[in-house]
Amino acid sequence: MMQPIVFYVQMFADSSEEDLEDSKQKLLILFKALVMTNQVFLRRNPNTIALYDSGVVYQPEFSTEEWQDIPTTLARGFGDCEDLAAYRIAELRARDIAANPHIRWRKIGGSYRFHALVKWPDVMRNGKLVKGRIEDPSRRLGMAKWANYLSIKPSASDADNF
Repeated sequence: MMQPIVFYVQMFADSSEEDLEDSKQKLLILFKALVMTNQVFLRRNPNTIALYDSGVVYQPEFSTEEWQDIPTTLARGFGDCEDLAAYRIAELRARDIAANPHIRWRKIGGSYRFHALVKWPDVMRNGKLVKGRIEDPSRRLGMAKWANYLSIKPSASDADNF
């Protein structure tokens, strides 16, 4: 087996608006790449267990951001927001649901934090365009128990703190 590939991508290096916008764009590109990597895996492994049936739980990372694909997430039994959202988006796309990566941002103590989510497609209902909902796999898989560590207030609605 080949060793893991690690990307070192400089983001949020300074407080300029340009760096902030570039960094947000880079993060979304990487998120999309993780989704596409998972799609490749699911095409080859169509009987992969669904995320919400897998027993995988949410667990935050305490230092370096490690982004994991579906087989890594299943092997470890946990993932954080981008791991879980990328898994869920790929499985929805495998069912021909045009879900997309979505990131919410907030600033805490002078630094930016992101939260990766699933954006369901907009649909037409009764002749009206209905905006796609935002799904938060992290919340569903146990993020609330980490609320003190994450400095968030848990609530019943999806992703309302980001």
